[in-house]
Amino acid sequence: IKLAVNGLIIVNIIIDENDDMLGEPWCEISGLVDFGQSDCNFIDILEEDVSQYIGRSSLSIIQDDDRLEKEIKSVVRQTALAEIGKKPEVSIIISRLS
Repeated sequence: IKLAVNGLIIVNIIIDENDDMLGEPWCEISGLVDFGQSDCNFIDILEEDVSQYIGRSSLSIIQDDDRLEKEIKSVVRQTALAEIGKKPEVSIIISRLS
């Protein structure tokens, strides 16, 4: 029921062996609008906010998958609340290259 009411956001991140983000985060949405209050593409806003968060995060957060997932989930939900007025379900996929 939560998915039907609030929607779903999936965030994919690839982190290389040096704990640097490889490329940009990739977001997909389901059951949500494409444009928020700022009249910009909602996915672009999400990807930019996640990218900025990871860029300013400490190495200890980036190395801890559980903590990183929790923090990214929080950033995504705050962005969604500000842009579209909903707190969607969020799924984070962190891929590490070794």
